[in-house]
Order: sequence, then structure tokens, then C-alpha cells
Amino acid sequence: MSYMEISTFMQDDLRADVLRTCEETPNYFGCRFWTAEVNMGIEWYKDYSESYVEDIAENYVMGIKKYPE
Repeated sequence: MSYMEISTFMQDDLRADVLRTCEETPNYFGCRFWTAEVNMGIEWYKDYSESYVEDIAENYVMGIKKYPE
């Protein structure tokens, strides 16, 4: 699966990248989670909008969302 990075959220040692698939039908969004430069993994949200996934990324770096849950 190929994807591209749409935006990045960072605070302290937490980072979350909002992603969008490429060449899928339909394309969908996901979020890649980082802690202290360690890639923790990606969660895909096939039925949600870009703004919804951006809220998830923001919540992660603010410490509201935990990964993995």
C-alpha cells in the first residue's frame, strides 16, 4: 500500500503524522504515531474524514489519545 503524508503534529517527544492512501478506491486517511523518534505504528480510519484524523493526531500529541489503545 502506498500513502503520502498530509500533516504532522508534534509536542514534546510525541509526534503524529496524518496520512492518505494513494491508488486505493476510495482513498482513506490514517495516523502514524511516534514516541521519542520511535515509530509506534499506523492506524487507518477508512470511514472518516481528514479533519477527524487530524483531531486524533492532535489528541495524541496532547496526551489525550494513547497508542496503542
